[in-house]
Amino acid sequence: MSSDKSERDFKKLAVIVVAIALLGGAVALFLVSTRKPDPVLGMTCVVRASDIDGKYDLSSTDSDEEKWSSIMNQQAEKVKAQAKVLSGKCYDLFKRYKGEVKAYDAKDITELSTRDIEAGSGGVIASGSEYNSYYIGWLPDGTIFDSSIDDGTATLKAPLSSSMNLIEGWQEGMIGMKIGGIREISIPSDKAYGKEGMGSIPPNTPLKFIVMTIPKVAGVPYPKETVKLCTDLFTEYYGEETAGLCQQEFGK
Repeated sequence: MSSDKSERDFKKLAVIVVAIALLGGAVALFLVSTRKPDPVLGMTCVVRASDIDGKYDLSSTDSDEEKWSSIMNQQAEKVKAQAKVLSGKCYDLFKRYKGEVKAYDAKDITELSTRDIEAGSGGVIASGSEYNSYYIGWLPDGTIFDSSIDDGTATLKAPLSSSMNLIEGWQEGMIGMKIGGIREISIPSDKAYGKEGMGSIPPNTPLKFIVMTIPKVAGVPYPKETVKLCTDLFTEYYGEETAGLCQQEFGK
């Protein structure tokens, strides 16, 4: 009799243990499936219109030339302020990847290759995609020849725009990357600066870059009178055929 009771108690205990295990698994699954994903890397590097003072003060100007000069000067300051806001959000995030910079054998870089250090969560970059990026570029001996990181001020420079005239290897190496990610790109010399070299980059030198992509940064808008001012001044100084450039550049 006692033996039967022990067996029944054991079976009850076994059922309870299994139930707890199943319940625990269900709870764990629930927690995993309902947990909100954390913001990913470069996707947090955004600047909002409210972050920048969009007003222009032209009260102290009289002539069209003075107004034009004042608009250009104020716009330049607003672009600097925008870059400062972005730097404040992105500097600590990006600077740690400077540790990825290491010397490499130039002979090993014979074709374009990429390595995703961190996957982004944004859209996938294709040919013609618009995005901005921070980067570190270095030579085979580990010398950094250009970087978004300004070590002197512990800030980031204004991010690079994909609309710039970028080297072939950069353009090809970005394809397939997701916005917000970090990628290393190894570029053979023929897709970098080739036989001519450039500045501190010797001829026939392969390059490496660490790139962090961020969502496209919206340009700081110009005041509404900019197109008319530009048109009047360009027509006066350069002829009517140049006036269309004003609408193209400042009418967006």
